[in-house]
Amino acid sequence: MILPKENRLSSDVYGLNALPHGTRNPAGDYRYGASNNVISISGDKHGSVIGTGRGTNFTDEQGENENTLRRGDCTTKGAIDNPEFGTIIRVRNTDRDIVHEFTKADNGSLPDAIIDIWKTGVEDLGLTWHSYTSFLGRYSYNF
Repeated sequence: MILPKENRLSSDVYGLNALPHGTRNPAGDYRYGASNNVISISGDKHGSVIGTGRGTNFTDEQGENENTLRRGDCTTKGAIDNPEFGTIIRVRNTDRDIVHEFTKADNGSLPDAIIDIWKTGVEDLGLTWHSYTSFLGRYSYNF
């Protein structure tokens, strides 16, 4: 479902200005951040979202719905793209050409990232986990 700008949530309990779950901005390219991040939303009947730019990791133990976060979970920039929790998101580390599937389990403000991977999940992309890890990447899913 795509919601027009006037139907978006103004904020949520975390102040992220996230869209309602299962929604995204109208079709188009959304550019932001110092890393030239782009989230592209298609408007055709076989809709898809592709985010290209910087990926990061996060270490929160509990998600937006008080769910326990674990390896394999990820978060998207909820103000632009907020797929349903449980959506499978394909993430590619473009430097190493390694792809892994993660599960949407939280929302983030992501001021300079397209995707946030929970803690040690970045190891599934060929990276060494630290308290903060960053990589060039891409994410995608169909809706």
